[in-house]
Amino acid sequence: MNACNLSTQAPSTSQTMLGSQEPQLRPNNTGIVAYIVVMAVILAVGFVGNVLTILVLSCHEHKNKNITPFMMNLAIADIIIIVFGYPVVVAANFTSSGLNVRNSRTQCIWSGFINGSVGIASIANLTMMSLVMYSAISKVSNSTKIPRSKMIGIIIFTWVYGVMAMVPPLVGWNEFVPGASGISCCPNWSPETKAGMAYNMLLVFVGFVLPLSVIIYSYHRIYRYIRAQPPMLGSASIQAIRRKSEIKVVRMIAMSIAAFVLSWSPYTFVSIMATIRGSNVLTPDSAEVPDLLAKAWVIYNPIVYTAMNDRFRRTLMRIVSIRCIFRKAINPMGRTMSLTVESRPTHAYTIPDPPRDRAQSVV
Repeated sequence: MNACNLSTQAPSTSQTMLGSQEPQLRPNNTGIVAYIVVMAVILAVGFVGNVLTILVLSCHEHKNKNITPFMMNLAIADIIIIVFGYPVVVAANFTSSGLNVRNSRTQCIWSGFINGSVGIASIANLTMMSLVMYSAISKVSNSTKIPRSKMIGIIIFTWVYGVMAMVPPLVGWNEFVPGASGISCCPNWSPETKAGMAYNMLLVFVGFVLPLSVIIYSYHRIYRYIRAQPPMLGSASIQAIRRKSEIKVVRMIAMSIAAFVLSWSPYTFVSIMATIRGSNVLTPDSAEVPDLLAKAWVIYNPIVYTAMNDRFRRTLMRIVSIRCIFRKAINPMGRTMSLTVESRPTHAYTIPDPPRDRAQSVV
């Protein structure tokens, strides 16, 4: 029998159970209000932060960096899920019946699919970013620019990876149902069939274990490479500038790993436990916490870029001041002169550039 036919014949046992026990699945009114308030903050901060990220990365000084397309792709993915994914869940919970299989089947499938697809595509993008950074930093040649066609291919791959990971529930291999909190949809983490369990374990592997393993390996090799570099010839000031740049790269990498683990580890752990036990391990109210931590991923990247990247932060300040294209500076005589973004920085940044190292060509 075709897998697609299985999903269209009659509601599964889990669906029937979810539909008949709807009041027990949903948290109390206080929990719903708290969830919606936190989601509103995530939506607002995430949208503004990622729009500003796109504007910053569109400026001249960032366009030619290998890492920029990946940062841009992450920002676009976050905006997609903020605009098309999360609001569906929030709006459904304003209704009297809430988000459930029986009354909101279409919304449940849509929110589960788009949230999962965009989330895994973002993780895949972060993984490819780490591989590209390792390749660029450790490459012997100074030519580290990735061809445009190859970059487009990598970006497309991340999206295909994310979408394909969430297609099986659409064709009958597992299903999208409200999660333990009852106010957000996801794959059924407590399936009654071995096939459903197999899909869940596969999803955990391709969506968390494999990307995290590659990221940790790549960043560990980057760190070891930077630490193993012998002192370079030249003035002490140039060596100090280069070493400071390398340390900043390592710190930003560490923050990216921390944000990734913080966002997805609790949700993944709870999901694995539900699959093993065959039932939810958290109450509806407490199940909101790992769900919200995973959804808060959309606000972390702009914060990491701003806190850990001086060039990004300087450009952001010009964006906020509406001076991305032209900015004004006052010379010592008090006269105003216009400086374009192509101009050299002002006095504080007029130190002659050291020979361009591979770490600076990436970030």
